[in-house]
Amino acid sequence: MFYSLTQEELRSMCKNSIETFEVWARRIIHEKLCSEYGENYFDIDIGNNEKVLNNEHFNAYNKIKQVHPSRCCRPVDALFIETLIYILCKESIGAHIVIECRLIQNKPWHKHGSFDHRVTLFFQVLPNLKQSIYPKEASCSL
Repeated sequence: MFYSLTQEELRSMCKNSIETFEVWARRIIHEKLCSEYGENYFDIDIGNNEKVLNNEHFNAYNKIKQVHPSRCCRPVDALFIETLIYILCKESIGAHIVIECRLIQNKPWHKHGSFDHRVTLFFQVLPNLKQSIYPKEASCSL
């Protein structure tokens, strides 16, 4: 399918997908962290002397928040996309974020007035496969 697209069409599709991911990632992270830790979720300890962001990400977050305060309605709005991915993939946070999406096809001509097809998709961060397969002493480069 993709081979028939022009470079510009492919670029546009990719850009749209990335922007959609970014919007949803910001919403999901903000809603989940707000409900678990309150409005200042980047400033508090989330357990085991751990914060949501490591020092590198936290410093970048603070810099953006100071330079563009009007752009940051929510704390998550001051993050780059790689930091959003870092948060979603962080086991201590991502494991608690379960996303359920239902796709339902309901045609008006269906004889029972119910749905024709239903697909339910789930997203949840699983434990790091590399750590669960290989002991800490073993060296492995994947």
